[in-house]
Amino acid sequence: MMADDQEKTAHPKEVLKQELELKLAEELRALCRNYGLKNYSRLRKAELVQLLVENELPVSMFKEVPSEREEGVITDAARINRRERLGWIGSWASIIGIPLTIIGLFLTLYPPTRERIFEKIFPPSDSQSFQAIEGVYKILILPFAPLQNCTTENTYFEEAVRSRLLQLSEDGGLGLQVKLYKGTHCPATYEEGWEMGKKFNADLVVWGDYTDFCGVELEACVKYALVEHVHGVEDRGQSARELLQISEIKQGKLQGDIDYVVYWALGCRAQDRGNHLLAIAHFEALQPGNAAREEALGNSYFCLDEYDEALDHYDQAIELGQEESGAYSNRALAYQRLGKLDQAEADLHHAIELDPENESAYNNRGLLYSECDKENLALADFDQAIKLDPEFSGAFINRGNVFFGQKNLQRAIADFNDAIKIDPKSGMAFYNRGRYYQDMGNDRMAISDYSKAIKLLPDWVASYNNRGNVLKKSGLIEQAIEDYDKVVSLDPEFLLAYLNRGMSYIILGNPDSAVTNFNMAIKIDPKFSDTFLWRARAYKLLELIRKGFSNCFFCEKGTE
Repeated sequence: MMADDQEKTAHPKEVLKQELELKLAEELRALCRNYGLKNYSRLRKAELVQLLVENELPVSMFKEVPSEREEGVITDAARINRRERLGWIGSWASIIGIPLTIIGLFLTLYPPTRERIFEKIFPPSDSQSFQAIEGVYKILILPFAPLQNCTTENTYFEEAVRSRLLQLSEDGGLGLQVKLYKGTHCPATYEEGWEMGKKFNADLVVWGDYTDFCGVELEACVKYALVEHVHGVEDRGQSARELLQISEIKQGKLQGDIDYVVYWALGCRAQDRGNHLLAIAHFEALQPGNAAREEALGNSYFCLDEYDEALDHYDQAIELGQEESGAYSNRALAYQRLGKLDQAEADLHHAIELDPENESAYNNRGLLYSECDKENLALADFDQAIKLDPEFSGAFINRGNVFFGQKNLQRAIADFNDAIKIDPKSGMAFYNRGRYYQDMGNDRMAISDYSKAIKLLPDWVASYNNRGNVLKKSGLIEQAIEDYDKVVSLDPEFLLAYLNRGMSYIILGNPDSAVTNFNMAIKIDPKFSDTFLWRARAYKLLELIRKGFSNCFFCEKGTE
């Protein structure tokens, strides 16, 4: 039996050689590798055949044993095994198939759900997030949805709104970036619209509902949501008219709603960034006769120190019905800057009558009373402002300044500390506390607070001037002169900087430069007597230098 088995499992060498010669060289190398032979990689085909024949490989290495199906025979055991495999597969198919069938039926009956899932997996190619580009206002237009079931598939409202906004951008040079969301999902709520706008990094989101009454020309209610809150405008809303036709949108009928939101948002953004000329351009693009428009223009002109123009716009806002406390409070500030203190006080009284909870009106009236040397009335108003808003850092600063003027230094430093605690980024709080430390002779703390104020308010010249005075007092004359140089570069009309810089040059024994600075100060204000006194000292020093003296004989601390 063993001899017979060996005959069935092995080929004679000549037969094996014939079969091997029919194979390619690469196949022969693979056989050598599989059988674990060595040193075959560089052999030629004939050498590979000889190597394999010499090792007498079994048949299974070259030719698979035929299966039952190839022999044409299927045993009972094979049939049973196949039946069991098919039964197992069928059971799993039933388990998985039933839920899939239910899900498929649900998605067929509810297309919006199907579309949302599809858009999650395959987002529209045109719906990538906006890039953060300075000065660009980003608007995302979402699909419009039908109010009832009709046969309309393409409404073109989205394209109409887009065309209108692009035309608006071109005409007004607004720098709008408008993008159409190419998906099919329309927000069901304002919150959902806001979420989509935030997701795509937009500033404004526009969408709407439309109706065609199955045959009449399409009309839509245009909706919007602001992604970032803008002072003075609602975060959400819709077109003033309930329904607009496509032709009306293209003709600019969004003026008063979507157009208004765009201009208003851009104007407020420019105001927040201190670009009041740009803010005025945006606000003036809005239709006249709007009280909020006039008040916003007044605020920007006020910040540009154009108080007459600001007053004119505040008057128009109040005439147009802006019967709000803030309008009177703002107009009072314009009156105050123009020296019309009686009118300012009257407006502040009326502002408080309109809104007894208006802490800003109390604070502004307190400032007016401070200017009029009515310190007790000023303190009472600042107290009320703080009572209404315990986090009102400006009111703490203003009350602290009144206490500082009264030499009530303990109360003053307490208010300045509270202001800094409430708002650690308040440059004015650090500036005023620096004045306190300077008055107390604590030069190190004064320089520290003035430096913090400069970092937070780099254009506030008084901080540089006062720090220069403390540095000069400490003997750091060159550093003091650098601060005075900065003041003059920021405000060429700041008289005290020339006076203090001239005094510094006297200390350095440079009377020529001192005289030049005193002459500049006299040119700015010929009635400021201190300048003539110091110029006389500079001339005296020049005379002493000619006589051979060079020591400085006076070192004053400077003028604030």
